[in-house]
Amino acid sequence: MEWFEDGVFSHKIGVRKPNPKIYRCALDKAQIKPEEAVFVDDKQSALEPAKKMGMVTILFKNPEQLRQKLSEIQVL
Repeated sequence: MEWFEDGVFSHKIGVRKPNPKIYRCALDKAQIKPEEAVFVDDKQSALEPAKKMGMVTILFKNPEQLRQKLSEIQVL
């Protein structure tokens, strides 16, 4: 959490992944379009709604794999 300024927390907005509302709340809060977002999760089921909305998605396996994937899409 120390790397982030803010977040969207399910207990505060009353919905959890994979409900599309939580993804929309995150996009609205960040003031970005889905195609400008990268969504990372360790559960494939949580990635599906984000992908359908147009976000780039990454299935997290380990920190090294995540760094590699982020580098591939030129986020790092």
